[in-house]
Amino acid sequence: MFKLPSCIVAMPKLVEIIVWALGEWQFPLDGGEDKVISTVSSNVECLSLALCELSNDFFSTGLTWFVNVKELDLSNNNFTILPECIKEYHLLRKLHLDSCQYLQEVRGIPPNLKIFSAQLCKSWTSTEMLLNQELHEAGSTMFYLPGSRIPDWFEHCSTGGSISFWFRNKFPAIALCLLPGLMFAGSLIYPIVIINGNKCKLDSRTSQYKGAPYLSVEPDHTYIFDLQKIKFNDNLDEAILENEWNHVEIMYEGENNDLVLIKSGIHVFKQKSRVEDIRFTHP
Repeated sequence: MFKLPSCIVAMPKLVEIIVWALGEWQFPLDGGEDKVISTVSSNVECLSLALCELSNDFFSTGLTWFVNVKELDLSNNNFTILPECIKEYHLLRKLHLDSCQYLQEVRGIPPNLKIFSAQLCKSWTSTEMLLNQELHEAGSTMFYLPGSRIPDWFEHCSTGGSISFWFRNKFPAIALCLLPGLMFAGSLIYPIVIINGNKCKLDSRTSQYKGAPYLSVEPDHTYIFDLQKIKFNDNLDEAILENEWNHVEIMYEGENNDLVLIKSGIHVFKQKSRVEDIRFTHP
């Protein structure tokens, strides 16, 4: 059994803890020699405990030592509930729960969460809380959820190999929603934006996995992300025509450069874009 030493709170320069496949954890308790510092939190900002056999007790015994965490990876663990107390982690911006096959319920969301991934959480079916428009309207979110559904607040949808719109003046701030079909098991797709016939590919330095210009997707999942979170090799502004309507087509290629047929949707962030400067039919 591995016992997390309570002295971590006395290590102000310790900002990252990464553990892989280490089961039978014991966290400090509020008693004995730990009692004096039990109300003090560590400075750890990145905590990764994947495949560590964590149960529901972790959130009341272990996570309380890391209230300053900004990135949390709890993938491949055994807990069934993400409790409401997760809302108290105001600095948490990235949360990964991939392959938590026993997860059934999410009761809270950190208030500043921007990146959330729960791929292959097959027991979790009630994802409505994470699809709330208010959660995404400020932009900069990237959410990967089990289940296949485009929220009603997406203004435009397409079931073909691409989705299009027209804009004038400034490139609009938009969110994309993707619903991979059954043929996408463990597939890699490459987003492409075409403006007035000029193709722009994903910049590998800022992709989902650094060093590779792709998104890894699974069937029967919902992927929602702010297009501005994805950088492209080419400057999109160079393809924009001033004082004219510009045509944009967003498509996805597979590993063999073939066009991928995928259901998708577009939502316009109205606080950042002028609705009158965007059309989903030819102006």
